[in-house]
Amino acid sequence: MLEKALSGSRVYWSWIFALLIIIGGGVAISDNLEITDNVILAGRSNVANSITEPGMYAAVIPVIEARKWRRILGRIKQLDELAKRIKALELENK
Repeated sequence: MLEKALSGSRVYWSWIFALLIIIGGGVAISDNLEITDNVILAGRSNVANSITEPGMYAAVIPVIEARKWRRILGRIKQLDELAKRIKALELENK
């Protein structure tokens, strides 16, 4: 049905969505992504990569200079590993 509605138009879909996806208001989704089943995207989130695991996702940060944002993002991705290392060091030093 969707194909018929879009036939002859210049609309191209570049996302692959699965079943049961809830998308909050103002969510931005980049092109050429896949989003798996049972995903909830909180309002105003920015989806830049495919989502392969079910769950709720949210990412909102006020706009900042791009160079600073890239540094912060790199650190955010390392937080879990750094927390594990700190905990191991604390246990080691008791």
